[in-house]
Amino acid sequence: MRRNEPVTQREYALGEDEALLSATDLQGRIVYANDAFIRVSGFDQDERYGQAHNVVRHPDMPPAAFADMWATIRRGLPWTAIVKNRRKDGDHYWVRANASPLRRGGAVAGYLSVRTRPSAQEVRAHEALYRRINAGARHLVLRRGFAMHGRGLRAVASGQRAGALHAGRGEEFTVLLQPVADAADAERHAAGLLRVLCQPCRVQGFELNFGASLGIALYPADAQDGATLLRYADMAMYEAKARGRASHAFYDEGMGRRMAEKLLLHERLRLALAYGGLALHFQPQVDMVTGRVQEVEALLCWSDPQHGEVSPERFIPVAEATGLILPLGAWVIDAACRQIAQWARAGTPLRVAVNVSVQQLRQADLVEQLRRSLAEHAAPAEPLELEVTESEAMADPGQARAVLRDLQALGVRVALDDFGTGYSSLAHLRQLPVSRIKIDRGFLRPLRRGDPADTDTAMVRAIIGLVRTLGLHVVAEGVESAEQLRFLARHGCDAWQGWLYSPAVPATQVAALLRGAGPDGRPAAM
Repeated sequence: MRRNEPVTQREYALGEDEALLSATDLQGRIVYANDAFIRVSGFDQDERYGQAHNVVRHPDMPPAAFADMWATIRRGLPWTAIVKNRRKDGDHYWVRANASPLRRGGAVAGYLSVRTRPSAQEVRAHEALYRRINAGARHLVLRRGFAMHGRGLRAVASGQRAGALHAGRGEEFTVLLQPVADAADAERHAAGLLRVLCQPCRVQGFELNFGASLGIALYPADAQDGATLLRYADMAMYEAKARGRASHAFYDEGMGRRMAEKLLLHERLRLALAYGGLALHFQPQVDMVTGRVQEVEALLCWSDPQHGEVSPERFIPVAEATGLILPLGAWVIDAACRQIAQWARAGTPLRVAVNVSVQQLRQADLVEQLRRSLAEHAAPAEPLELEVTESEAMADPGQARAVLRDLQALGVRVALDDFGTGYSSLAHLRQLPVSRIKIDRGFLRPLRRGDPADTDTAMVRAIIGLVRTLGLHVVAEGVESAEQLRFLARHGCDAWQGWLYSPAVPATQVAALLRGAGPDGRPAAM
């Protein structure tokens, strides 16, 4: 590709990395950029190093957004946003920017930017925003909106006690309350602030719906100086954001430790993607009638030199929050295709199920990514099955239906995972091109008891009956007891998986499972 040639969506997705990576010092100078960043930005290698990172900033982006980024980074916190970037030739491209602080000797020395591709829906929403609200009107509307809420906040903050309100960076406010009797008193006041902040308001024809998160730090219990108190309140605010809209959180000593752990896990996981440490293990799915393994589910394992075996419950949320989930998901798909090809060549073809995140489902090039991996490893498409959770599929049924049909046209099978935890309507469910539905393990836990409640058994029976009525294959996951297995067999479940048969095992142990033996060579439990 010529250097100044506009980047098409297809070309954006190509390259050895699934993300645009760059590292910047505290002066904003680029000290590292990967090949994908160089190619997509249109700048040569020599033109990037030592240059200001804002050379890729598009004029449409308000300077306040990047001032907010720097303020956040200097406080040692991660920052994320959908950003419009400018190429050297003046063309533009959208990214989901995730910036994390880089430390040297404990102090912030710069930041690492991981820029991944946003969904088409996110791009359309942001493009519509910039078309509808030009630079002058945008700032006017937001200023008036915040001013209206600011007046309400002042009324709450000053009501019945001495209070001070400070409008900080971006859309943040700091409220100083004194005196505060105790934590319960602060919590009551926080509820009043949130009620004011979450009220919609209409300004110049625009309906502004505000969400809010509130962090609380107490003097002198948490800190004895103002700077530390503000920093702790900020940490608590990010904790509240993680809980969802209209939430509040009190500072506790573990917040700083948890934040540091997340940043460290992000860096270690990024290194594992680049240099090794990831592996797939496979848990068998067993046919209820024959008792034979009919499929395996690929589960990602990570062994880190510093942390040892890291649970997916720890590293998957970090990957989702920092944008690493896309390159991580691409790695899993590629490794699964490689294993499918190896088993096919060995004369033991086996279907492999792979979990797909909502971020992957929104990628415009997901089908092309799968096609490339299958072709690279000469793997057939039919043994590959992608599992999408019910809640992910129902978040945008139309978009999910279109993507899943493209995958089906490629020859890949699709399964609906964690069924029963979302809000599927039968109309949408019938239109999804899925062949199998997996019952969420949470419905099976009560069946471990010898005398489960009638409501527990009725729920599982209803799900099995519904799925079979739709003409689909039903699989139960998380089977750990003989009582669960007998119940599922009695009520027509087609297949099952769980520790009762086998945990997830390395690929080298799957052959024994296909012979009907457990991973230790003994006959598998039935």
